[in-house]
Amino acid sequence: MSNQVKEMAVRLKPLLNEGDVGCKWESSLDKIFSPGNYVVEIDHTGSNVGLPVKFCGAEHYIVGNLVVTDSGTAGPKQHERVIGQSLTFTARDSKATKVYTRTYANGIWGEWHSLIEAGKFDKITTTDKLISTVAAISNDIDTLKGAGDGSIAAVISAAMEKGRVLAKRDLFIAAGALYNDTDAAIERTSPWGESVQHLAGRYYLNGLGDITEEQMLAIYNRGYFNDNDISPFGYSGSGSASNIRTNLMRSGMWNGSLAGYLCISNYAIEVLNLHIMPMGTSPDTCNIKLTNAESVFSTAPKLRVIDTRCLISAAWKPSSFTGCVNLTEIRITVLGSSLDLKSCSKISKASVLYMIQNAVPKNAITITLHADAYARLESDVDIVAALEAQPLVSLVSA
Repeated sequence: MSNQVKEMAVRLKPLLNEGDVGCKWESSLDKIFSPGNYVVEIDHTGSNVGLPVKFCGAEHYIVGNLVVTDSGTAGPKQHERVIGQSLTFTARDSKATKVYTRTYANGIWGEWHSLIEAGKFDKITTTDKLISTVAAISNDIDTLKGAGDGSIAAVISAAMEKGRVLAKRDLFIAAGALYNDTDAAIERTSPWGESVQHLAGRYYLNGLGDITEEQMLAIYNRGYFNDNDISPFGYSGSGSASNIRTNLMRSGMWNGSLAGYLCISNYAIEVLNLHIMPMGTSPDTCNIKLTNAESVFSTAPKLRVIDTRCLISAAWKPSSFTGCVNLTEIRITVLGSSLDLKSCSKISKASVLYMIQNAVPKNAITITLHADAYARLESDVDIVAALEAQPLVSLVSA
């Protein structure tokens, strides 16, 4: 064997050949451009032979598989030619078998990149570490594969976005929401006893079973409200923090007082939750006193339910429920003065029955109902019986 051949550290031969037939020699993996599948035998003596690992300090040999791919334009000059190498071998120092890839473009070899090995992410314990790790992988793949629809980088980007969604989902669930990760709707029962379809891929909160990811994020970002907050969900509009379909529970006293104008001129809210944040064991109901009932719920056209777990008392005003055209459920207790519900054509029997049974009038008072609601309830047996038991309370039609 000539001295020149002896100096060649890398011997390669096509996988289809047998014995040493077709065996070639090169001084480095950097010199191998011919496309094909090869068995490579490498003398690792400390010199640079194009390997993706550093010299471990002890002379040894490496046997691995090398796949060379080629892409270029037609013609003898082969403009913009790109070569790829994929190398599989077992590293002596790490005692791990890995797959490495790199690309030759613009006259130079790029860096070697290792494909993911089993168990690599077992020690990742936080969302931030996961996102940073995946971002690093994405950057490496961008170098090799580029970007764009259908690329590996795009897939990694989608995976990162999915990770962010899942991280937020954990927060939403901790705040009290439920998520349906099945392919079918789940039947649930709302706090006021209504059967609700919790749709697949949607959130359930406060009796709403079709809350989207974007809507849930808005609800979460608005956050809890405090007993002393004035108009915590009032005046919603485009971009408003109160432009939400429902809200998270409040943070305050079980049986506390709430400031006024709770959701005045809110054109988005459907269910108003007045219950306290979960704190281990919690009572099913709580008593809430409104310190100011002036326009407290007025001009909230989508408002359908005011937390039926909370028994609400106030010195009610004619403006308290103005414009609440969809209000169906509310539990008003210790009613001591006349109440105007003329805007609320959909008010439920349960709501009217409760306010009659729990009224404490000292003088004659009236509950003014929308004409449709009055026609629906005036002759109801339970309503009539409740009115007979409360001679100072009467229903009138608007």
